[in-house]
Amino acid sequence: MPLEWQAVLNRWSGLNRNHKTKIDNGGTAPSRNDEYALYQNLLGIWPLEEMDRDGEKQLQERFEVYMLKVIREAKVHTSWIKQNAEYEEAVTRFVQGLFEKQDNTFFNDFCSFQKKIARFGMLNSLSQLMLKLTSPGVPDIYQGNEIWHFRLVDPDNRRPVDFEKRKKILEELKKSMEVSPDILPERVRNLLDNLTNGWAKMYIVWKTLAYRRKVHDLFEQGSYLTLAARGEKRKHLCAFARNRGDNTVIVAVPRLVAGLLDQDDTLLPLGEHVWSDTVAILPDTLKGQTYRNILTGEERRPQGPDKNLFYASELFAGFPVAILKNTTETGAPHD
Repeated sequence: MPLEWQAVLNRWSGLNRNHKTKIDNGGTAPSRNDEYALYQNLLGIWPLEEMDRDGEKQLQERFEVYMLKVIREAKVHTSWIKQNAEYEEAVTRFVQGLFEKQDNTFFNDFCSFQKKIARFGMLNSLSQLMLKLTSPGVPDIYQGNEIWHFRLVDPDNRRPVDFEKRKKILEELKKSMEVSPDILPERVRNLLDNLTNGWAKMYIVWKTLAYRRKVHDLFEQGSYLTLAARGEKRKHLCAFARNRGDNTVIVAVPRLVAGLLDQDDTLLPLGEHVWSDTVAILPDTLKGQTYRNILTGEERRPQGPDKNLFYASELFAGFPVAILKNTTETGAPHD
């Protein structure tokens, strides 16, 4: 969304011109580069839930500390060793000015854009999570990030994590998924009705790590094979296989979701109307088998004359990421 991003940046810079400060060297603070960093990171940390005034105040204070770190480590206008008090105070005043409530045209515009890209961001994050959990190597989940958890760099990321909340979510998730196989796909699909609560992310973490534990040799020592994509939306499909002996998993996720959905934040990357004829192509060694989706329990069989095509519309029929195991696997019980 580069053109829309450029447009909102220019608009916000104009709206916030009066918060800038003229400094002794003849310029203004913050610089255009620091102002860009400010908007970019404020979007990144802005909470998904509504904030009261106390919440906004806490966010403002955290962001003031963060921006000081940013400009000092950039070493352009100030630094840790040689601090420029005039420039630093001007940047802090700029942040404070943004959070002023009187006729805040900027934040009305900002929050409208934030809601749009946050939805695409959550969907992209689910893809990133699945790739992290299944690609070669050991997945590292930063504490608290089993659900959405927006923290800045240290010291902000050292604030306490509500682990009891995460334990409760996991317990409730497990209970909610104790249903018959024919109901499970719909129950998993329902996680997308409220993406902001983080349950969809926790579900992927739970199910995928539980499966990794069952067949750890596959993920620790198994081969990695990129799967080619074909079709109208092929550039939006990322897929690969992990294989060791008789055990195979197929992983597929969407990429560049905003473009895939034509920037329509009311849609999800699911079904044929989104994916059209897009397919992932299996090598001869993996074709013709039956696979089961670890997340939804649904069975999927490769199609086409050579039994080697997985249609994206079926992989993502009801959930935006997929991990499928072959049903003839060894060394682990079936789910």
